[in-house]
Amino acid sequence: MATDLPIRGGKGGTDFRAECAPGSYLIGLEGRNGAWVDQLAPVCAPWRWDLRAFGPMVTGSLKGTSTGGVFNKLTCAPDQAITGWYLFPAIGPNRKEPTYISVIHARCDRVEPPLLSRRKMKYLSFGCAGSLDCLRGLPRETWEEWCPPGELAVGIYGRAGLFVDAIGLICGDRPIALAPPASTVNPLAKAPPPPPAVGMNPAVKAPVPTDDMFTIVSPTNNDHVPPEQLIIMATAPKVGRTDVTEVELKFLDAPPAQRDSYPYTTVFSVNTQQLLEGYPVAQIVTGGYVGRWQVRARSSMKAIPGPWSFPVQFQLVREQSAPSQPPPPPMVQQAPVPNSSVTAPPATSPPSQLKRSPFMVQPRGVEGEPAAPAEAPAAEETH
Repeated sequence: MATDLPIRGGKGGTDFRAECAPGSYLIGLEGRNGAWVDQLAPVCAPWRWDLRAFGPMVTGSLKGTSTGGVFNKLTCAPDQAITGWYLFPAIGPNRKEPTYISVIHARCDRVEPPLLSRRKMKYLSFGCAGSLDCLRGLPRETWEEWCPPGELAVGIYGRAGLFVDAIGLICGDRPIALAPPASTVNPLAKAPPPPPAVGMNPAVKAPVPTDDMFTIVSPTNNDHVPPEQLIIMATAPKVGRTDVTEVELKFLDAPPAQRDSYPYTTVFSVNTQQLLEGYPVAQIVTGGYVGRWQVRARSSMKAIPGPWSFPVQFQLVREQSAPSQPPPPPMVQQAPVPNSSVTAPPATSPPSQLKRSPFMVQPRGVEGEPAAPAEAPAAEETH
């Protein structure tokens, strides 16, 4: 689900839409600018729950074909994403109405509340080369757009031709909610016992999940699944379940140095009830990479996420791979092949193995019925 804010700017150009990958957010802008924006591309990154910061950045395709102006790339702080912006119009030659976008003054906000220290929000002024002095000579008319409460920018859309004519923000849900306030604990009450440690069942020698762990039931270990048919299903933990669950997918056949980077490892949020019923994973999440993958899940939407489930390894294949079938048993020879030394079967062979002679006499009263087609003799007889 996405919220498209209105497009602001001129009327020229052709439509474009550039969204971040699922689980990623708009953390910066890249392109070229002079008197107005020549080219523009979104800079996206996935939210890392374990780091409470954004992961490796990915730059989308540039919109606008002009190669003028200077190169510019601006990004938010590691734990911030764009939540809105001020747009300053530019009036082209011999025009009286806004024609292009001149400056984008975007605001970055923290995804989570500060944990240790308070960090101020950051502004990105794309088109001013880091200085706001250029804003003094621009028209006073500006547009401002802000994502709804609880949402962050997840892409841009608009119109572009030689330059960026008009632009708008695409907003989506934040990766997590604000941390709840600390609960009041009665000092006289006994602290609850810690959850049992993960142990081993001596009967089956397999790890036993704790009560606060998910269990992945689909896919199963060593499953072969086409990318477009990947469905993840899990059983809920006995305690600590929340309405939102984190799911991690990791491409095990990626180069070792890049295995933990986007897009080979991605963490995204899903509705817990949908995960229990079977969550279909869009092919864009895995990129369609064929090979070995690993999936695991844990409870989220709380100050301390739950433990990860035991990982399940499976393979993405280009088409459904059926398990190999054993070769069919060889045909039993019922009669010797011509010029063969094998003798004919004895007369006591089961009736199901006998061959009917083409010269068998039909019963009486069936002269008017057509005769059944004769079968070839099983083998040549020597008289």
